[in-house]
Amino acid sequence: MKKIAVLLTFILTLVSCMSDDSQNTPGDGTTSVLTFKFTHNWEGIDITPANFGSLAYTNENGELISITKLKYLVSNVRFHVLDGGMVILPGHMLIDAQDPSSTVSTVTVSIPNGIYQKMTFTFGLNQEDNAENYTDLNSANWNWPEELGGGYHFMQLEGQYDTEEGPAPYAIHHGTARVSEGVFEVNHFNAEIDENVTIGPSTTIEIAMDISEWFKNPNVWDLNVFNVDLMGNYEAQKMIQENGYSVFDFGSL
Repeated sequence: MKKIAVLLTFILTLVSCMSDDSQNTPGDGTTSVLTFKFTHNWEGIDITPANFGSLAYTNENGELISITKLKYLVSNVRFHVLDGGMVILPGHMLIDAQDPSSTVSTVTVSIPNGIYQKMTFTFGLNQEDNAENYTDLNSANWNWPEELGGGYHFMQLEGQYDTEEGPAPYAIHHGTARVSEGVFEVNHFNAEIDENVTIGPSTTIEIAMDISEWFKNPNVWDLNVFNVDLMGNYEAQKMIQENGYSVFDFGSL
């Protein structure tokens, strides 16, 4: 089954633009308890907090690496129906793969129950949301430097990779792309999982991130070239964005 990565904040507002005559349009709105569970793997092998710090993973470029930090921001989950309508759950969630309390979010919302054609969401924040001021993200020191475009980080992925001289650090931080001094480019992306999603009175959705995909598709990541100080590197920022489209899938519960 396809997988994907999704999110939510703790305060959700329902926005529906669905018609009632579509074949796959869900029925009348009801209160649903939605649980979003974020999991992480390397090419299908589960990664838990106990695995962090070990030089145990080989990336597409043949480099042996560890993972010491993985934090990322997701926002604005959308459930789509066949006629082009959607239900939008605005908000954001900051996930820390080493903090189990941040990887599960349960929310109660009024949402039409039934089968949705697919689910999409924003990795990071769109341009409008990234210009807002968020107390929770400020408290988490999640800000992106003003000289690099401001707003907030979308991801921090850190660890070490093995070299002939021994382990060396890498820090893949993702956010607004700096084109040149004073010129910036929005750098979020909209992930799409083109699989049916059934929403009932109580629904759990597992969102699985395959961390290996950040290093290989479509850009094979060479840590000898792109390792640290990547926040102001336009080429690196766009490569991270491009590799993100294949990272998420629906997990199986």
